[in-house]
Amino acid sequence: MNKTNYSLASTVNSTAIGYQKTTGHLPVVYKMYLWNEGNPFDISEYKNHYIVQFDNLVKTGIAKQLS
Repeated sequence: MNKTNYSLASTVNSTAIGYQKTTGHLPVVYKMYLWNEGNPFDISEYKNHYIVQFDNLVKTGIAKQLS
């Protein structure tokens, strides 16, 4: 997994409700990496890219921010 453009945004998570319901416990390892692309003042081109790690599970995604 190439994280060169991403920066570590969080290592603490106390609200992993879906993970906790599935496994019965909160994750021991939680990391979130963020990378923002485009102009934040133009919502048609601004995107948030993220990688989230819950123990040995990895979730990736891209989201458009509407503000």
